[in-house]
Amino acid sequence: YILLPVFLLSMAVSIVFSVVFVIGATTGSDFCYPTPDATVQTVLRNQQENIGPFAVNVTNYYVSGCTGTDLMDFDEYVNIVADALESAHTFVYFVNNNTDTINQICNGNAGYMTNAAKVIHAALHAFAFVVDVVRRLFFCSNINGLYTQVVYNVICD
Repeated sequence: YILLPVFLLSMAVSIVFSVVFVIGATTGSDFCYPTPDATVQTVLRNQQENIGPFAVNVTNYYVSGCTGTDLMDFDEYVNIVADALESAHTFVYFVNNNTDTINQICNGNAGYMTNAAKVIHAALHAFAFVVDVVRRLFFCSNINGLYTQVVYNVICD
């Protein structure tokens, strides 16, 4: 009588695990046929209303091996940040070389302008670093490589 509940519990657990594994195997085989890319793109098209067209287009770009228009192209933003950095450098140079004039205009408070120029300069350098890191993160080789590794080598292999 002591072993009967343990036996029944282990039978129930084994039945649940069997059902879960059969469902998982069937889903996995359906996901990988004919290609996982087609399945992912079909699911994205069907869910476009829920997740938005931008997310669908970006995901399709990476799933398709980065063919078509790169929606995560950061070149324009990198150019804008580079222009802002150049302006900040010019501003810092101007403030540092014209402290006497700024002191006359600001009643001897050129230190505030100098500190503000340095803070703006440092903040723009930090922002440029973040833009560069994010740009590198979204390289096609990173995202598509991760997708290919997971889908083809883990799920479908």
